[in-house]
Amino acid sequence: MELQKFKNLIYRGYYACKSGYELLTSEEEKNVELALFYINQANVFITNAYCAYDDLETDQPLGFLEDLFSEFYSFVDEVFDCVKTDHPHQWSMYHYDRLEKYFDTFRNSNN
Repeated sequence: MELQKFKNLIYRGYYACKSGYELLTSEEEKNVELALFYINQANVFITNAYCAYDDLETDQPLGFLEDLFSEFYSFVDEVFDCVKTDHPHQWSMYHYDRLEKYFDTFRNSNN
């Protein structure tokens, strides 16, 4: 996969993840079903990027992406578990904050 297509998958996954997270944690407009839709959409984009990661042709150091993928899947698992058990999303927020840092690193490495 060419690098630009890979970047687009990561960015689209990020924005879908962010939209879902904002809906989950919003005080005004909490919409769990729509939030899960966005998070599932993010899962599709990030999983496609993950599958293409080993075949990516680039000279850029992208080793941190393994941590991004791992944290993303931890976030998704936590969100689904919280929704299933009707628990607050404090651990979802923790994983999202960590994930946001990896997305920032990705953005900064690809100016």
